[in-house]
Amino acid sequence: MHRRPSRASRHGGPRAVKLPSTRSGRRLLFRLSRFVASRAAPAFAARPPRPVFPPRRDLVVVGEDDDVRIVVDGRQRALAFPIDWSAHDGAEAAHDLCAMQWVEALDDTRFESSLRDWIARADLTEAAAHPSTTTARCVSWMQQITVRLQRLERAILDAASRSIAAEVRCAALVLRLGATPAEELDGARLLCWAGCFYEGPEADRWYEQGARRLARVLDDLLIIDGMLAGQNASEHARTCASLLECRAVLGGHAIEPALDAAIERACATLADLVHPDGHPSLFFGAQLHSGPTTTTILSAAARLCGVRTVRRPSIELERAGLCGWRDGQTYFLFAAGAAEGTSTARPDALAFEWTLHGERMFVAGGAGLASLEIDGAGASAESAHRSRLQVL
Repeated sequence: MHRRPSRASRHGGPRAVKLPSTRSGRRLLFRLSRFVASRAAPAFAARPPRPVFPPRRDLVVVGEDDDVRIVVDGRQRALAFPIDWSAHDGAEAAHDLCAMQWVEALDDTRFESSLRDWIARADLTEAAAHPSTTTARCVSWMQQITVRLQRLERAILDAASRSIAAEVRCAALVLRLGATPAEELDGARLLCWAGCFYEGPEADRWYEQGARRLARVLDDLLIIDGMLAGQNASEHARTCASLLECRAVLGGHAIEPALDAAIERACATLADLVHPDGHPSLFFGAQLHSGPTTTTILSAAARLCGVRTVRRPSIELERAGLCGWRDGQTYFLFAAGAAEGTSTARPDALAFEWTLHGERMFVAGGAGLASLEIDGAGASAESAHRSRLQVL
């Protein structure tokens, strides 16, 4: 476990946000902050934190003749330099491309080339400026630089360090405009991790700002089930992963007991939302492959804070609008009503998911019974999984 050295801290909330979270405001502040953030980056920490989760190897496919393809929104695309950062179809694809979590599974040469390409060529887009995209990209860079530190060229280390520091500075400013609960947690994760990746007064400020933002998430934004309001199962899995990454760098901080309690609640709910095949419920737009697996998340919770999650036979997630039961390889989940904190209407008609003898089936909004074949082929098969839904 990584512990930030010599750090006096208090458990308190951040200053109240007064400005609205608007697209034009984010873009303007992003441009201004990029302009003023050209100063040197803080020094690397002597012992930067190592990754909590293994690399996303499901996001990189190596073919014949060393051909490499990356997975963007469930679809493979060739990794060719220079990268066209605007070549995407829809918001999810834009996020996946610009979040750059796929660099985790690249070899060192392609890793360096990808970072250089982003630093030199990436234009400002709404996806690139979005807090969750910035967090995913910067945290992946910091973690992989730590793992590969002795193997990377000094020039790319210096360039990447300046780029990450500039984006952290910019993200800290953007968060002052306001943020959704998920963005608030993403911002806390980014600031806490940057505060341990670097050292010096600025890194110290980032660390404490991140801890204060996380305290607000724990005190005001997590509902009793340990979820952020309005999230589906795959989004909640990412919330659990983010809480654990915060925990990895906040060991010994005053927030630790509250964070451990939140992780325990969140992991219990995550276990409730997983079918016997290990994949999450697909209610409300959830995805099969959007981050670390449930098994990986629960293992990290046990390793970092001693949380041992047992899958409960009775599932009652009133504020998430879900209830159900499990018995061995049989699992039933029913959409019981509206989820707290979302304006999205839940199905008025009968809607449930059911695993019986290892086969997953569901009824969505009275549309009919369907079966879902899941072969565990990874994120690249996401579209194929959904295309194999057969109405019976």
